[in-house]
Amino acid sequence: MGVEYKFIALLANADSSILNIRLGDRFAIEMLDESEFLDLVKKLEGGITTSTHFLLSLNYLNENERKGFMITRPMDISENDISNGQGLLDTVDEFRLKHEEGHLNRVMNLLLLFKEGALAAPDRYYLEVRGKNVKRFMSSHETQWIPLGPKYSINDAELESAHNFLEVTQLPFKQAYLKLAFDNMLESYRTPNPELSFLSLMMAVEALFTRQNQELSYSVSRNAAVLLGEDLNESSGFFTEMNSFYKKRSRLVHGVTKNEKRIRVSEDDVLRLRWFVRESIKEIYRLKISKNNLHKMLTSSGFGSRESR
Repeated sequence: MGVEYKFIALLANADSSILNIRLGDRFAIEMLDESEFLDLVKKLEGGITTSTHFLLSLNYLNENERKGFMITRPMDISENDISNGQGLLDTVDEFRLKHEEGHLNRVMNLLLLFKEGALAAPDRYYLEVRGKNVKRFMSSHETQWIPLGPKYSINDAELESAHNFLEVTQLPFKQAYLKLAFDNMLESYRTPNPELSFLSLMMAVEALFTRQNQELSYSVSRNAAVLLGEDLNESSGFFTEMNSFYKKRSRLVHGVTKNEKRIRVSEDDVLRLRWFVRESIKEIYRLKISKNNLHKMLTSSGFGSRESR
Protein backbone atom coordinates (compact mmCIF):
# COMPACT_ATOMS: atom_id res chain seq x y z
CA MET A 1 0.00 0.00 0.00
CA GLY A 2 1.44 3.37 -1.05
CA VAL A 3 2.06 6.26 1.30
CA GLU A 4 0.86 9.80 0.72
CA TYR A 5 1.77 12.86 2.72
CA LYS A 6 -0.77 15.62 3.26
CA PHE A 7 -1.01 19.05 4.87
CA ILE A 8 -4.16 20.17 6.72
CA ALA A 9 -4.86 23.50 8.46
CA LEU A 10 -8.08 24.00 10.41
CA LEU A 11 -9.83 27.26 9.50
CA ALA A 12 -11.30 29.43 12.24
CA ASN A 13 -13.98 32.09 11.76
CA ALA A 14 -15.14 31.03 8.29
CA ASP A 15 -18.43 30.36 6.56
CA SER A 16 -19.25 28.43 3.39
CA SER A 17 -18.60 31.44 1.12
CA ILE A 18 -14.89 30.82 1.75
CA LEU A 19 -15.13 27.80 -0.57
CA ASN A 20 -15.26 30.18 -3.53
CA ILE A 21 -11.80 31.60 -2.86
CA ARG A 22 -8.96 30.23 -5.00
CA LEU A 23 -5.88 30.00 -2.81
CA GLY A 24 -3.47 28.90 -5.54
CA ASP A 25 -0.36 26.70 -5.29
CA ARG A 26 -2.62 23.61 -5.07
CA PHE A 27 -4.04 24.63 -1.71
CA ALA A 28 -7.77 23.92 -1.48
CA ILE A 29 -10.50 24.77 1.02
CA GLU A 30 -12.79 21.93 2.05
CA MET A 31 -15.95 21.82 4.15
CA LEU A 32 -17.12 19.00 6.44
CA ASP A 33 -20.35 18.36 8.30
CA GLU A 34 -20.12 18.73 12.06
CA SER A 35 -19.81 15.00 12.78
CA GLU A 36 -17.17 14.52 10.06
CA PHE A 37 -15.22 17.48 11.37
CA LEU A 38 -15.30 16.11 14.93
CA ASP A 39 -14.02 12.75 13.66
CA LEU A 40 -11.23 14.48 11.71
CA VAL A 41 -10.06 16.50 14.71
CA LYS A 42 -10.08 13.34 16.83
CA LYS A 43 -7.77 11.65 14.29
CA LEU A 44 -5.54 14.71 14.06
CA GLU A 45 -5.21 14.80 17.85
CA GLY A 46 -4.25 11.15 18.16
CA GLY A 47 -7.64 9.78 19.19
CA ILE A 48 -8.48 12.41 21.82
CA THR A 49 -12.20 13.13 21.72
CA THR A 50 -13.07 16.78 21.11
CA SER A 51 -16.46 18.25 21.95
CA THR A 52 -18.65 20.37 19.73
CA HIS A 53 -18.69 23.02 22.43
CA PHE A 54 -14.88 23.22 22.44
CA LEU A 55 -14.67 23.63 18.65
CA LEU A 56 -17.42 26.25 18.73
CA SER A 57 -15.54 28.15 21.42
CA LEU A 58 -12.50 28.35 19.14
CA ASN A 59 -14.67 29.30 16.13
CA TYR A 60 -13.64 26.16 14.24
CA LEU A 61 -17.26 25.17 13.78
CA ASN A 62 -19.68 27.59 12.17
CA GLU A 63 -22.55 27.77 14.65
CA ASN A 64 -25.20 28.66 12.05
CA GLU A 65 -24.17 26.26 9.29
CA ARG A 66 -22.85 23.51 11.62
CA LYS A 67 -19.88 23.05 9.30
CA GLY A 68 -16.13 22.96 9.74
CA PHE A 69 -13.56 24.17 7.24
CA MET A 70 -9.97 23.29 6.47
CA ILE A 71 -7.16 24.01 4.02
CA THR A 72 -5.53 20.98 2.41
CA ARG A 73 -2.62 20.32 0.08
CA PRO A 74 -0.66 17.24 -1.02
CA MET A 75 2.94 17.49 0.16
CA ASP A 76 4.58 15.76 -2.85
CA ILE A 77 6.86 13.63 -0.71
CA SER A 78 7.71 10.12 -1.86
CA GLU A 79 9.29 7.25 0.05
CA ASN A 80 12.14 7.47 -2.44
CA ASP A 81 12.82 11.06 -1.37
CA ILE A 82 13.16 9.93 2.22
CA SER A 83 15.14 6.73 1.50
CA ASN A 84 17.59 8.67 -0.70
CA GLY A 85 18.94 10.51 2.32
CA GLN A 86 16.55 13.43 2.67
CA GLY A 87 14.92 13.02 6.06
CA LEU A 88 11.19 13.49 6.42
CA LEU A 89 11.55 16.44 8.79
CA ASP A 90 13.98 18.17 6.41
CA THR A 91 11.45 17.72 3.62
CA VAL A 92 8.69 19.17 5.78
CA ASP A 93 10.87 22.18 6.59
CA GLU A 94 11.27 22.78 2.86
CA PHE A 95 7.51 22.52 2.38
CA ARG A 96 6.84 24.99 5.19
CA LEU A 97 9.32 27.51 3.87
CA LYS A 98 8.24 27.32 0.23
CA HIS A 99 4.52 26.65 0.40
CA GLU A 100 3.28 27.73 3.84
CA GLU A 101 5.40 30.81 4.50
CA GLY A 102 6.05 31.50 0.83
CA HIS A 103 2.44 31.24 -0.32
CA LEU A 104 -0.32 30.29 2.13
CA ASN A 105 0.54 32.79 4.87
CA ARG A 106 0.80 35.54 2.28
CA VAL A 107 -2.66 34.72 0.90
CA MET A 108 -4.20 34.52 4.37
CA ASN A 109 -2.75 37.92 5.29
CA LEU A 110 -3.94 39.47 2.04
CA LEU A 111 -7.46 38.21 2.67
CA LEU A 112 -7.40 40.08 5.99
CA LEU A 113 -6.23 43.18 4.15
CA PHE A 114 -8.89 42.84 1.47
CA LYS A 115 -11.80 43.00 3.92
CA GLU A 116 -12.78 42.54 7.56
CA GLY A 117 -13.16 39.07 9.00
CA ALA A 118 -11.00 37.30 11.56
CA LEU A 119 -9.96 34.37 9.35
CA ALA A 120 -7.19 32.27 10.88
CA ALA A 121 -5.48 28.88 10.62
CA PRO A 122 -3.57 28.51 13.89
CA ASP A 123 -3.53 24.67 14.00
CA ARG A 124 -1.68 22.87 11.20
CA TYR A 125 -0.98 19.16 10.69
CA TYR A 126 1.35 17.07 8.55
CA LEU A 127 -0.05 13.62 7.86
CA GLU A 128 1.04 10.24 6.59
CA VAL A 129 -1.85 8.55 4.79
CA ARG A 130 -1.93 4.81 4.04
CA GLY A 131 -5.34 4.05 2.59
CA LYS A 132 -7.83 4.82 5.36
CA ASN A 133 -5.13 5.01 8.01
CA VAL A 134 -4.12 8.57 8.86
CA LYS A 135 -1.14 9.26 11.11
CA ARG A 136 0.03 12.67 12.26
CA PHE A 137 3.81 12.87 12.26
CA MET A 138 4.13 16.60 12.91
CA SER A 139 1.98 19.59 13.83
CA SER A 140 2.25 23.26 14.70
CA HIS A 141 -0.05 25.21 17.00
CA GLU A 142 -0.29 28.84 17.91
CA THR A 143 -1.45 29.60 21.44
CA GLN A 144 -5.17 28.92 21.49
CA TRP A 145 -6.94 32.20 20.93
CA ILE A 146 -10.21 33.45 19.57
CA PRO A 147 -9.68 35.95 16.74
CA LEU A 148 -11.27 39.31 17.49
CA GLY A 149 -13.69 40.11 14.68
CA PRO A 150 -16.61 38.77 12.66
CA LYS A 151 -16.60 35.63 10.56
CA TYR A 152 -14.93 35.96 7.19
CA SER A 153 -17.58 35.99 4.49
CA ILE A 154 -17.22 36.99 0.87
CA ASN A 155 -20.13 37.54 -1.49
CA ASP A 156 -20.31 36.96 -5.24
CA ALA A 157 -19.90 40.66 -6.02
CA GLU A 158 -16.59 40.76 -4.10
CA LEU A 159 -15.10 37.55 -5.47
CA GLU A 160 -13.50 38.85 -8.68
CA SER A 161 -12.02 41.84 -6.86
CA ALA A 162 -10.66 39.54 -4.16
CA HIS A 163 -8.89 37.27 -6.65
CA ASN A 164 -7.47 40.27 -8.47
CA PHE A 165 -6.28 41.72 -5.15
CA LEU A 166 -4.53 38.45 -4.26
CA GLU A 167 -2.82 38.42 -7.64
CA VAL A 168 -1.51 42.00 -7.82
CA THR A 169 -0.67 42.83 -4.19
CA GLN A 170 2.88 41.95 -3.24
CA LEU A 171 3.97 41.02 0.27
CA PRO A 172 6.05 41.85 2.17
CA PHE A 173 5.62 45.55 1.48
CA LYS A 174 8.80 47.25 0.28
CA GLN A 175 8.10 50.44 2.22
CA ALA A 176 9.17 49.91 5.85
CA TYR A 177 6.45 52.17 7.28
CA LEU A 178 3.76 50.31 5.34
CA LYS A 179 5.11 46.95 6.53
CA LEU A 180 5.15 48.16 10.15
CA ALA A 181 1.55 49.35 9.91
CA PHE A 182 0.41 46.07 8.36
CA ASP A 183 2.22 43.98 10.99
CA ASN A 184 0.41 45.91 13.71
CA MET A 185 -2.92 45.49 11.93
CA LEU A 186 -2.38 41.72 11.84
CA GLU A 187 -1.41 41.77 15.51
CA SER A 188 -4.78 43.32 16.33
CA TYR A 189 -6.42 40.01 15.37
CA ARG A 190 -4.22 37.95 17.67
CA THR A 191 -5.61 39.00 21.02
CA PRO A 192 -9.12 38.64 22.43
CA ASN A 193 -8.55 41.84 24.42
CA PRO A 194 -10.15 44.85 22.64
CA GLU A 195 -7.86 47.33 24.40
CA LEU A 196 -4.69 45.60 23.21
CA SER A 197 -6.12 45.27 19.70
CA PHE A 198 -6.98 48.96 19.77
CA LEU A 199 -3.45 49.93 20.82
CA SER A 200 -1.93 47.76 18.07
CA LEU A 201 -4.09 49.58 15.55
CA MET A 202 -3.14 53.00 16.92
CA MET A 203 0.50 51.99 16.47
CA ALA A 204 -0.35 51.18 12.86
CA VAL A 205 -1.99 54.59 12.42
CA GLU A 206 1.05 56.35 13.88
CA ALA A 207 3.39 54.38 11.60
CA LEU A 208 1.47 55.71 8.60
CA PHE A 209 0.64 59.27 9.55
CA THR A 210 3.19 60.74 11.95
CA ARG A 211 6.59 62.32 11.63
CA GLN A 212 8.95 63.50 14.33
CA ASN A 213 8.08 66.71 16.17
CA GLN A 214 4.42 66.67 15.16
CA GLU A 215 1.43 67.03 17.47
CA LEU A 216 0.18 63.48 17.18
CA SER A 217 -3.59 63.63 17.60
CA TYR A 218 -4.08 66.46 15.12
CA SER A 219 -1.62 65.21 12.47
CA VAL A 220 -2.89 61.63 12.62
CA SER A 221 -6.54 62.67 12.43
CA ARG A 222 -6.00 65.19 9.66
CA ASN A 223 -3.79 62.95 7.51
CA ALA A 224 -6.19 60.00 7.73
CA ALA A 225 -9.13 62.27 6.88
CA VAL A 226 -7.37 63.79 3.87
CA LEU A 227 -6.20 60.41 2.58
CA LEU A 228 -9.57 58.64 2.78
CA GLY A 229 -12.22 61.37 2.55
CA GLU A 230 -13.88 61.74 -0.84
CA ASP A 231 -15.40 65.15 -0.07
CA LEU A 232 -15.42 67.82 2.63
CA ASN A 233 -18.20 66.26 4.73
CA GLU A 234 -16.71 62.75 4.67
CA SER A 235 -13.23 64.08 5.51
CA SER A 236 -14.64 66.13 8.39
CA GLY A 237 -16.41 63.06 9.75
CA PHE A 238 -13.26 60.94 9.46
CA PHE A 239 -11.28 63.64 11.28
CA THR A 240 -13.77 63.65 14.16
CA GLU A 241 -13.78 59.82 14.42
CA MET A 242 -10.01 59.51 14.35
CA ASN A 243 -9.58 62.31 16.87
CA SER A 244 -11.94 60.49 19.27
CA PHE A 245 -9.92 57.29 18.83
CA TYR A 246 -6.75 59.18 19.64
CA LYS A 247 -8.29 60.52 22.85
CA LYS A 248 -9.14 56.95 23.85
CA ARG A 249 -5.60 55.88 23.02
CA SER A 250 -4.12 58.61 25.21
CA ARG A 251 -6.32 57.69 28.17
CA LEU A 252 -5.50 53.97 27.77
CA VAL A 253 -1.77 54.66 27.70
CA HIS A 254 -1.58 57.43 30.31
CA GLY A 255 -4.47 56.43 32.55
CA VAL A 256 -7.31 58.53 33.87
CA THR A 257 -7.54 60.94 36.77
CA LYS A 258 -9.33 60.07 39.99
CA ASN A 259 -12.58 61.70 38.90
CA GLU A 260 -12.62 60.30 35.36
CA LYS A 261 -14.39 57.12 34.34
CA ARG A 262 -12.28 54.20 33.17
CA ILE A 263 -12.04 54.24 29.39
CA ARG A 264 -13.77 51.38 27.59
CA VAL A 265 -12.88 50.13 24.14
CA SER A 266 -15.65 48.22 22.40
CA GLU A 267 -15.35 45.65 19.64
CA ASP A 268 -17.06 48.20 17.38
CA ASP A 269 -14.22 50.64 18.14
CA VAL A 270 -11.69 48.00 17.10
CA LEU A 271 -13.53 47.16 13.87
CA ARG A 272 -13.94 50.79 12.88
CA LEU A 273 -10.33 51.70 13.63
CA ARG A 274 -9.17 48.62 11.74
CA TRP A 275 -11.22 49.83 8.76
CA PHE A 276 -9.25 53.10 8.81
CA VAL A 277 -5.95 51.21 8.97
CA ARG A 278 -6.92 48.71 6.27
CA GLU A 279 -8.19 51.29 3.78
CA SER A 280 -5.22 53.57 4.43
CA ILE A 281 -2.72 50.77 3.76
CA LYS A 282 -4.47 49.83 0.52
CA GLU A 283 -4.66 53.43 -0.68
CA ILE A 284 -1.01 54.16 0.14
CA TYR A 285 0.02 50.94 -1.60
CA ARG A 286 -1.97 52.01 -4.65
CA LEU A 287 -0.20 55.39 -4.65
CA LYS A 288 3.25 53.70 -4.47
CA ILE A 289 4.61 56.63 -2.49
CA SER A 290 7.32 57.13 0.12
CA LYS A 291 6.35 58.28 3.61
CA ASN A 292 8.01 61.64 3.07
CA ASN A 293 6.15 62.26 -0.20
CA LEU A 294 2.91 61.01 1.33
CA HIS A 295 3.14 63.59 4.09
CA LYS A 296 4.01 66.35 1.63
CA MET A 297 0.94 65.47 -0.42
CA LEU A 298 -1.37 65.30 2.61
CA THR A 299 0.00 68.53 4.09
CA SER A 300 -0.60 70.42 0.84
CA SER A 301 -4.15 69.07 0.41
CA GLY A 302 -7.42 69.98 2.08
CA PHE A 303 -10.36 67.85 3.11
CA GLY A 304 -11.83 66.10 0.07
CA SER A 305 -9.33 67.73 -2.32
CA ARG A 306 -6.11 65.73 -2.29
CA GLU A 307 -4.28 64.81 -5.47
CA SER A 308 -3.88 61.36 -7.07
CA ARG A 309 -7.34 59.95 -6.49
